Amino acid sequence: MAITNLSPRDRIEQVALTFSGGGFRAAGFALGCLSYMEVLPLENGEVAPGGAAASSMAEAGGSAGASVGAPRGKEQPFAASVGFIASASGGTITNLVYTVAQRKGQPFLTVYKMMHEEMLMGTKIVDEVFRIIGEKDCWTNREQKSRNLINAFSLAYDRLLFDHETFGVLMRPAPEDRKVVEGVCVNTTEFRNGMLFRFQNEGVAGNAFLRFRKKAGALDHIRLGDILAASSCFPVGFEPMMFPRDFTHAGLSAEVLQEAMLVRNRRGRGKAEDGEAGDAVAGAGVRGAADAAPGVAGAEDDAVGAGDGDGADSGKVGATAATDSGAGAEAADAAGGLCFAFMDGGIDDNQGIDSLMRAEERMQRRNGFGYDLFLCCDVSSNYTDGYDFPQENMKSWWQKGSMGGYAAAMVLLLVLSLLGIFYRIVPGLAYALLGISGLLTAAMVAVVVTALRAHGKAKARSNTFGIILFQHITIFLRLRLSVILQMINSRASSAGYLAAVVFLKKIRRISYDRLFNNISELKLAGGDTGLKHWSDFALQNAIYLLSTRNDSQRHTDLRNEPWFAADPTIILGDKAIALDDLMEPGAAVQEVADIATEMETTLWFDKDQIAAGRPAALIATGQLTTCYNLLRWAFRFDRKDAYWQALQDRLVADWMKFKADPYWLYDQYGATACIEGFREMHV
Repeated sequence: MAITNLSPRDRIEQVALTFSGGGFRAAGFALGCLSYMEVLPLENGEVAPGGAAASSMAEAGGSAGASVGAPRGKEQPFAASVGFIASASGGTITNLVYTVAQRKGQPFLTVYKMMHEEMLMGTKIVDEVFRIIGEKDCWTNREQKSRNLINAFSLAYDRLLFDHETFGVLMRPAPEDRKVVEGVCVNTTEFRNGMLFRFQNEGVAGNAFLRFRKKAGALDHIRLGDILAASSCFPVGFEPMMFPRDFTHAGLSAEVLQEAMLVRNRRGRGKAEDGEAGDAVAGAGVRGAADAAPGVAGAEDDAVGAGDGDGADSGKVGATAATDSGAGAEAADAAGGLCFAFMDGGIDDNQGIDSLMRAEERMQRRNGFGYDLFLCCDVSSNYTDGYDFPQENMKSWWQKGSMGGYAAAMVLLLVLSLLGIFYRIVPGLAYALLGISGLLTAAMVAVVVTALRAHGKAKARSNTFGIILFQHITIFLRLRLSVILQMINSRASSAGYLAAVVFLKKIRRISYDRLFNNISELKLAGGDTGLKHWSDFALQNAIYLLSTRNDSQRHTDLRNEPWFAADPTIILGDKAIALDDLMEPGAAVQEVADIATEMETTLWFDKDQIAAGRPAALIATGQLTTCYNLLRWAFRFDRKDAYWQALQDRLVADWMKFKADPYWLYDQYGATACIEGFREMHV
């Protein structure tokens, strides 16, 4: 048997996308990425020679503009090749709005217009959220929902984005008369096991230890607004979404949801039920994946069997398998009912890469090859601005005193007020001081009592840290208050930086390392083995890719392209230009990319942000970054092939237009969609 390295196929058949988390910033960037794919045409396996054609614009009856060719023959956009989208948090907004609109037969221009007007240009959704949380009548039809901020967002999404649609719209077979994204995956994190949980219409909906029974049908009836809220409720900013009560509505009870959820003890043994199986075992030929090997207890996420929704009726997984009854398994919380929390999908898989990898394994089992391209649309970054150590506030007069000094002053004030009352010296003032000093003294006594109890617990548990701290407590009482506050501030801010920056970036690096270093072993005709190096099929479509701060890394990435050593040239008009020179973004492109890159995560765009052009920069950056990435990828293929030459020429033409005017496509969409309040943008 021979072992060969697999090359990409000579035609684009299946593309997989991921949309990262990042609030409305992620939603806007993902919309920009999709909007470019919707105007890059492919026709019957051949690139349309007439240039990019916005088929969705034509469906809406509008003109795509002079620079965008008219649809020809059976032309389809590049986006029609997208067969799978995984998302987390803010990226889920674009994922669900786009894929649901496809299933309902709505053109992309409708999606673009709705997202632009409802989300990216103003505070409409957040205004609706505060209206909902303030009005009791808004909760009458969802009485079991907790009245809090994240559920107010879920109700706002339900009404403004999805018109009360449920996940069932994505579970039904795709219409035969149009291309749609077949696989849709929404990441969230469940706190029962501390694991990624996937709401998806392919494979296991859930994970290895908590998942929906396929035959129960409850998943079909969950509101999309609730799923979006569960994917985007980031810690501290929001409360958790509680299952089942926060997912109930008039047509879906808590009891039905509980019965539909299959629960497995992480240490249990048993026989698989429901014919559901995880991706790990069936994808055992994939080397480098994070899925545990067959039979290994504690396997990742959906590592529970071999069928994974591809028609298998049953499956076994070595010593561990999913079950809600039998040896080694726990009952589904029969006493009191199953209840657990969901929080942001970005906690565990912010880039959606883990879900993409499992989708690739499923596709390999179906077509023997997998996807032709993985495009990860990501608004997070590997760059940091560093940690700013908080300094002691030396200017504040009230922080110059010590805690011991303030405690003595409170006691003295209490004594003086009592003397004033006893000797009737300015009694009105004495009573006022008694009230103030009494409250402060009571608070101080409560703190002392709490500290003494903590000391007692520390001694009982032989907690040396607590014991030593209390032995030297008098030192802290003598320190300036500014020193104490600086200690507390530096501890809290560094812990927050560690969790929100260092850990998340570490997880991000691990995710990309897994993706780019993975190798699949595929069986070929004649018994040979083909090695699919995933790095040859993956592109990181990052928001910062064309920013000025990424210049060094971008040049390194270009030098690593397989075509770079050949120093190819492109003829533009009557002038030959080196491809690596052509790939330089230029000042205009980088100005727009810098605006988008420097934006922070947000849940709305206020008037100042709109006036500064930030939502427009997000969408435009998604468009031009996607064009750039597809251009450098397309030149990996033989230019002598008419299919790839036509695609390369189209991408070159669009890239030159982006270099001249980064907003040309953004402006065309805005004019064609007749977006309310739209204004053209200029660098």
